[in-house]
Formats: sequence, C-alpha cells, structure tokens
Amino acid sequence: MCPEDCKFCSQSNISTGEVERYRLESKDEMVAAAKKAKAAGAYKYCIVNVDAGPSDPQLETICAREGNQRDHRIRVCTSLGILERHQAHQLKAAGVDRFNHNLGIQRAHFPEICSTHAYEDASHHRLRPGSGHGIVLRRHR
Repeated sequence: MCPEDCKFCSQSNISTGEVERYRLESKDEMVAAAKKAKAAGAYKYCIVNVDAGPSDPQLETICAREGNQRDHRIRVCTSLGILERHQAHQLKAAGVDRFNHNLGIQRAHFPEICSTHAYEDASHHRLRPGSGHGIVLRRHR
C-alpha cells in the first residue's frame, strides 16, 4: 500500500477497503496487455502504481514499454502518485501524453485530507500547465 494518508484514496495506508496488490508488470507483460486491450476496442491504456510516486526502476520499466507501445497505436496515460518534473519529461519522451491524478481539493482544505505531504508536493501542482513537461494533467472522476 502507499505510505501516504490521503483520505480520498483506496490505496492509502489508512484505507480500510480491500484492495488487491499487484506487482508492476514487466515491459513485455504491459505490451501484451495493451495489445489485447487495443484488439478489444480500447483506444487508451493506463498504467497505475500504488506508491507515493514511481521509483527509478519502475519509471525505467514504464518508459521502456512506452517506447515500444507507440507502434501499437494506443494512447497511454499514467497514474503514478507524486511525480517530479524530470520524471514527467521522461514519460513524455517515452510517449505518455496524460497523467491522471485524483486530487480535486483547494489548498486551504488539503491538511484535512492528507498529512503526509504538502499541497505543493502534489503532482497537479508541480506539473501545472506551462511548466515545460508537455503532459496533460487529468483529474480522476
């Protein structure tokens, strides 16, 4: 589970919901799953992790898969927790064009929702439009 205590997230360390745990798939497994999704009519494939943010090895695996994925004509988005600007650049270079986050709260209310990181640390704040990363931010609904 994620070490963060975000009240809105079923994967946070305070969640009481039953969430199955999965390891990050290998590049080949992700490519195969995306091909299967495309064959079933999907136009987008989303990669999600359960940590506060991607580790360097996780990001390396995701980016290696992304470079391969462009050949399969399926859009790729990610939901990876707190993302640093340089990581967004890596994802963009690998073909990711959307980054999903599920944070839709005003700064003043953030301390009521999460105590393990600051509002300013959230990816939607770090990666605001115009910061040069080239990825569109989308809020989960």
